[in-house]
Amino acid sequence: PATPTVTVVEVNGKDVQKTADITLQGDPQNSITLTVPDGVTAYNKTKTTQAEGGKTLTIYGGDTFYLTAELSRSGTYRSGELPGSVKTWSALVLKTGNHSQWNTKSQDIGTIETSDPDSVSFSVTWKPQARVQLTKKDATDSKPVAGAVYGVYSDKGCNTKLAEMRTGEDGTATSGYFSLEGVTDGTVYVKELTAPEGYFCDKEVHTVTVAAGETPATLTVSDQPAEVYVKITKKDIDT
Repeated sequence: PATPTVTVVEVNGKDVQKTADITLQGDPQNSITLTVPDGVTAYNKTKTTQAEGGKTLTIYGGDTFYLTAELSRSGTYRSGELPGSVKTWSALVLKTGNHSQWNTKSQDIGTIETSDPDSVSFSVTWKPQARVQLTKKDATDSKPVAGAVYGVYSDKGCNTKLAEMRTGEDGTATSGYFSLEGVTDGTVYVKELTAPEGYFCDKEVHTVTVAAGETPATLTVSDQPAEVYVKITKKDIDT
């Protein structure tokens, strides 16, 4: 079965998990009927139709469709075998070469029969998605600090990076969504990679608890200014 990839996109003003577009190859007069699982919405892009969990969506040969689900959804959905709607009347043939219904080399031996419609199947693996929002302040006056780059990691040793973010003029940064697959107990680790000019790098590895969904986990950190001290020795010109 086909296994389309899943990404996070905005659909109708809401961030969701979305499969890659899937195209049903075949005769446009043939179709499959997809029963949409609970918590999932299926969209037929070609026909501009959609169906939510518990309802059905008809997809014709040549149509392109996709599925969406909440950011918190996990697990694998398997469509099972989805038979085509059309049974064909044809001469009974001795098939050779490619056995595809649409590309068959054959020898007609003269008997009329019906053939079962071809079926298709696919599966989707949903992976819960989360993100982190960081606020960076000056350690001396609490003013926002721009230009700090932080990484988000799944392990305390900061070896497996999940996302990266840079603070803006307001001192905040929000990571992109990352999968919670491989994240233990919802705990991720945040580490400064590059300090802004005029600041020391924050060496602390910060622990953050995240949950799947649009609302990011928050973290406030600070950087110490890299103050420069200049020693001036004054001498009397007469000495």
